[in-house]
Amino acid sequence: EDGSLEHFLGDQFLSYWGAPDPQPDAADRALRAASSLVTSMAELGRRLPPEVRTLFGYGVALHAGMAMIGNKGSKSRMDYGVLGELINSAARVESLTKQYGVPFLMTRAAYEKRAEWQKDNQRKIEALRAAAALAEKHQNAKVTVRLAKKLLAIAPGDAVAHDALERHFEDAQDQSGLVEVLKMRLASHELPVE
Repeated sequence: EDGSLEHFLGDQFLSYWGAPDPQPDAADRALRAASSLVTSMAELGRRLPPEVRTLFGYGVALHAGMAMIGNKGSKSRMDYGVLGELINSAARVESLTKQYGVPFLMTRAAYEKRAEWQKDNQRKIEALRAAAALAEKHQNAKVTVRLAKKLLAIAPGDAVAHDALERHFEDAQDQSGLVEVLKMRLASHELPVE
């Protein structure tokens, strides 16, 4: 799947996608590679003698995020690879495969980088925008507010949803200060989702 092998450390190895050349589908490539690895390891495990099979354990983890990538080391020993908290997090997730007794775990960050998830999320945003516009047109403030909250939870930078929420909250005649609390939440995008 055109990934790069970072290093072997004992019985572990680290591989990555998206560097040195960008790969827009890096998460999909990594998922296919992980799936192939898990399938191949399961087939190998079935062929092992029972006394060896009990010693045969492995875990695969997928994680996504930002890392420093490039040459590291000194003049006498140079190495190209990845560094950062991302690597430590991936190692911790891999260790959880033993705790949960599963061969594979994927973090939410990696899951959300998959192309199919991106398409689903975009479709969801477009559907919510259309529903909110329809509710606004029919002057149904309660439905507009609920849809705008959901839209902002998915796409926090959506200015149309932000404006709709602000307008409806200002129109509400609330004497207890709830309007101010909601405005502050809007400013920080900490909106409760119904």
